[in-house]
Amino acid sequence: MGSGKILIVEDEALVADFIAEVLTEKGHRIIGIADNGQRALDLASAHCPDLVLMDIEIKGALDGIQTASRLKGACAASVIFLTAYKDDETLALAIDQSPCAYLVKPVTEAELTAAVTIALRNQSPAAEPSSDRPALPYRYCEESGLIYEGDRLIPLSRQQRRLAALLFSHPGQLITQEAILRTCWPDTQVSDSSIRNLVFKVRRKLPRVQIEAIKDLGYRLSASGETDRG
Repeated sequence: MGSGKILIVEDEALVADFIAEVLTEKGHRIIGIADNGQRALDLASAHCPDLVLMDIEIKGALDGIQTASRLKGACAASVIFLTAYKDDETLALAIDQSPCAYLVKPVTEAELTAAVTIALRNQSPAAEPSSDRPALPYRYCEESGLIYEGDRLIPLSRQQRRLAALLFSHPGQLITQEAILRTCWPDTQVSDSSIRNLVFKVRRKLPRVQIEAIKDLGYRLSASGETDRG
């Protein structure tokens, strides 16, 4: 696995140590651990990390989402959010920052490793950040959460819209199964088969994009469609 410079922003010492240990073993360089937004901005400005793992609820005047917003002025690092929150409002605010992934605590070693690997692999130093986003045949409206094909509204159920919002806000990036469960079924315990069934229904509604299953981890959206894998 290729190495990357990573900043960890997490005010729970045990969680921060777990993340640092896992990623160090995978060959990444941890440039620092910050427990508040200002310290994170100082470290990012000094060391220019490739990737920032950002907890949403941290100490200090700035929360993780506000810190991520200000981080754009300090460096060009990608961001992965980590959070114990599962409400739609927090998710919507996080999505506005265009993170590489949104991981729900407690995060597993496999989820963490996969999200970091994909985030670093998707980086292209010679390109503008927006060039990593594939051109999609559907238009997603962030304000309403609706999907259009041209001017035609694609009819989706509430759960289908929630899944589509996750995927269309992060094209080409991994959305973990845990994130899908917390977003689409915030108050209900469901099996993995419920996720597969929901993905199948969204694929049928949106055949011009590909929703790729990444075994045991989650799903990823790309522009080429007509698939029923996973």
